[in-house]
Amino acid sequence: EIDRGGDVIEGNEENNQAQITVQVLEQVDDDETSSAFTISSSSVWILTVIGLAVIIGLFTFLTPPKVRKIN
Repeated sequence: EIDRGGDVIEGNEENNQAQITVQVLEQVDDDETSSAFTISSSSVWILTVIGLAVIIGLFTFLTPPKVRKIN
């Protein structure tokens, strides 16, 4: 903190800010709350391919038929 107004008497040691010691320790990763439901990466790929096939099938099924020219 900077005293720009000259309010702090520099010779008085009792008006200094408090100094404390902080000990920094290594982080302890003690989080054992894991989900019992796990998916392997191959399952994710299979579900992705199935999802894309369903989306393509829906687009094919829901799009209008080909427009024909009437002669």
